[in-house]
Amino acid sequence: MVIYEDIIYRQWGLIVHNLEWCLSETQLMKSLYPDEILDSELVIGEFLGDQEKVLISLDNDKFGQITIFYFWIPETNSLFSRD
Repeated sequence: MVIYEDIIYRQWGLIVHNLEWCLSETQLMKSLYPDEILDSELVIGEFLGDQEKVLISLDNDKFGQITIFYFWIPETNSLFSRD
């Protein structure tokens, strides 16, 4: 589901994905960033442009809390993005 999209430049927008994508992306992000993403978090979407991820907590104490995850490539000290 596209929440917002800049249809002219495609630099801004938020996409909330289906469950299959969420499970796959969560597994990938946890393998890349095991110390940053908790086992109780699920990646549910991403922003267009810089590709920040949207996480939702499944923890009993923080259930439903949304976090925006900015991630870096340690070797290059730069933002990780996919084309």
